[in-house]
This record gives sequence, structure tokens and C-alpha cells, in this order.
Amino acid sequence: LRIRTAAHLAPLRHALAQVDGAAIFDAQGSLRKLGVRLIPSAEAETTVEAFGGTRHTSGRRYSHDDPMATVIAVSEDGPVSVLRDGAVLGRSRHND
Repeated sequence: LRIRTAAHLAPLRHALAQVDGAAIFDAQGSLRKLGVRLIPSAEAETTVEAFGGTRHTSGRRYSHDDPMATVIAVSEDGPVSVLRDGAVLGRSRHND
């Protein structure tokens, strides 16, 4: 599935909603892995502060370990965060 192909968006959304864990896309936007558990390095666990819930913290620490990756963390009930190199680049607003 490719994120840049309109006909692939509905099946991609369905797949992402069914599987817990990360989805890994290559630079061309093709889905390479689904359901990946992000395990941070010991350095990331001690140097990168927690941020939001488990998904956002995990994504932030992963982005520290792989600084060329752009990570988009999506909560089931909250905001979406964009993370890179351990930093929060943006976060959607969540209305309670």
C-alpha cells in the first residue's frame, strides 16, 4: 500500500485501525511494516522525557534513536503529534 495512491488510502486506513503498533513507510510512501513495537535505546529512555501517553513517548524516543525518521503518533482518544530527532514538531489540539 502506498500513501500517495488515492485508491490505497481506504485500505490503508482500515489496516492501521486494526493493528496496534507502528507502521513503517519508506521514503516513497510505501508501507513496509505494520504492527511494529518501538523499543527505545537505554540512552533514549534516560535522556528523552516522557510526552503525553505511551504512544507519544514511544514515538518521541524512537525519533531520538532514528533522527532521520519522522514519527506521527496518533492516540485513540486524543491528539496527533509529529516528532523528529526527539523533538515535538507539532501537535493537534484535543477538545475535551
